[in-house]
Amino acid sequence: MAMDVMWSDEQKTLLNVRIHGNVSWDQYHDMCDVAVTMLASVPHRVDMIFQAEVDVPSGNPLPHFKRASMRLQAAKNLGYCISVVPINIPLARVFMSLIYRAYGISNKFQNVYDLKEAQQMIADSRAEQAFS
Repeated sequence: MAMDVMWSDEQKTLLNVRIHGNVSWDQYHDMCDVAVTMLASVPHRVDMIFQAEVDVPSGNPLPHFKRASMRLQAAKNLGYCISVVPINIPLARVFMSLIYRAYGISNKFQNVYDLKEAQQMIADSRAEQAFS
């Protein structure tokens, strides 16, 4: 399959999803099912990083993103769910934020420019949580 869903650490606190080949929307939803199962397998906070190296499948992506986001945010132990989107178009980020709000998607879902930014966002959030 052109997707990998794997734990990044032995403690199972970070789940990496990498899409590196052309996939269908059905395969995308199957990948989401795997991620939800992995989230449910542990009782503690789990953050996720999505890295897509290819374009989304053809067709309107909004209902698919909504469906996947709603399933993931239903997991009580989901921390951040960050998509690495290597386009630096401020309007695109504003647009995604508006879509998230319109669909009632949690602010746990973020888009960042690169992997380093995603890792830093998660580290900062975990440090803040440790002080709470």
